[in-house]
This record gives sequence, C-alpha cells and structure tokens, in this order.
Amino acid sequence: MTFLQLYGEELSLQLASEDTTERFTTARRKAQVNAGMREFARLTDCLAVRGSISLSDEVAEYDLEATLTDFWWLSEQEGLTVTKNDGTTTTYYTEGRELTRKDARRMDREHPGWRAWSAGTPRYLVFRVDGGRTYIGLAPAPDVGSGETWALLVPYLPSLADMSDDADLPFTVAGNASKRLEPWHQALVHYAASKLEKARKQVTMEQQQLALFAAYVQDYRNKQRTPGGDEVSFAHHYFSGMRRGAYAGDPMVDW
Repeated sequence: MTFLQLYGEELSLQLASEDTTERFTTARRKAQVNAGMREFARLTDCLAVRGSISLSDEVAEYDLEATLTDFWWLSEQEGLTVTKNDGTTTTYYTEGRELTRKDARRMDREHPGWRAWSAGTPRYLVFRVDGGRTYIGLAPAPDVGSGETWALLVPYLPSLADMSDDADLPFTVAGNASKRLEPWHQALVHYAASKLEKARKQVTMEQQQLALFAAYVQDYRNKQRTPGGDEVSFAHHYFSGMRRGAYAGDPMVDW
C-alpha cells in the first residue's frame, strides 16, 4: 500500500472517521504511520543489513555509529563475525561460540585485567554507551599482521527515512521498497490508530488496535522460523573446556 492509502483510506476505516483537519489531522496521521513503520522494523528485525568495520592492529574499540553512518539499532537476528584475510584468497572467520558478547561489568568480574590482554584473535565483544555514542570493543584487540585485512561484520537495522510523498512505499531502504513485507503493511495502520485513539480517550479501542499491531509482529516472527523446529545444543562444551584449561583460568574460555 502507498503512504496515501495507509494514512488515508485504511486509517479512516480503523478510526471510523474521515476527519483530517481537527482531531485526526493529516500531519498526525502521517507521523503515526511512520512511527509504526519504525516500531515494526525494530521489533522484527525485518530490514537488517550487515555492515563491515575495518579493524586496525591493536585497536580494541570502535565507534559504531560513526563507522556505520546509517546505524539505528543492533540486530538480534544473527551474531557478529570477525574476518581475517591473509592477503591471498583465504579468509578466516571467528564467530558463534568463538566470539561471545558480554558487558564490561561481567568481563571485569570474570576476567580481571582483560583490557591489558596482548593483541590476538578477538574472543569477546564488549559494548559501551558513552553519551550519544555507542562503542564496540574487542577483547583481545586484533593482532593484524603485515599484509592482512581484518574486519568486523555487524548485523544492524539502518535508520529509516520517513515516508513523505503520497506514492511512497513503506520499508524502503536505499531506494528499494521491500516487496516481501507487503503482507504486513496493515500493521502500520493499526499502530497509528492505537496512538490516535488517545486523542479521544478511547482506551479500549487503543488497546484493541495495539493488540492487532502486536499480532502482525508475531505473525511475521512466526513466518521467519525455520521449518522443522529448532536445533537443541549445549551452550558450553564443558569437557572440551576442561581439556583447554578452563579450570585453570584460561581467559579464552567462556563460562
């Protein structure tokens, strides 16, 4: 559906009102439909992209928002990956269990002195917020050899531009409107209706519209699941950890 259809006919139907000049002004309708688009994207990760941050030798921390200029929200769909190219055609990947995300407080508790570790292959990702900046740290810092190219692959949600022209389509990134998301366009209408119902203090209708929005979010999530159920696996390999010296305080083993 186009922007005009969403904030116009479809929203009027949900509100049972054609009003566009008094309580449900056109500006308010447009603003809430755009807000619904961003909220749906945030809750579903439906527009996640993978960015690449070049890693430098012995540099442990990187400004996420300065490096990925369209960064908006970190995606939870997939993990981060460190890649290492040896200057030929061979690329090595560190990811999954080998690259664990932790906060600084937990690292301080479990691995005292981790900030002073010698450079090597990163095993931990440490996020830090400082005012308006978001930093991602690597522990240990990367040990980038001569002729090597290292990068950190980061799945994230890009910032979404508001729809403005009547012919605009939802979920458009870099000029490309996602056709696969057309079945969930109606979610934006229900979100907008839930917010606009506040203007006439219709709490019951507000809650009903928000529930419909939530149902579309859940429907999208359900359809993204891999058929056949989820694979069950252990979070830690305890026996292999013993062999690698986990009980001896090996900082490279995650417990």
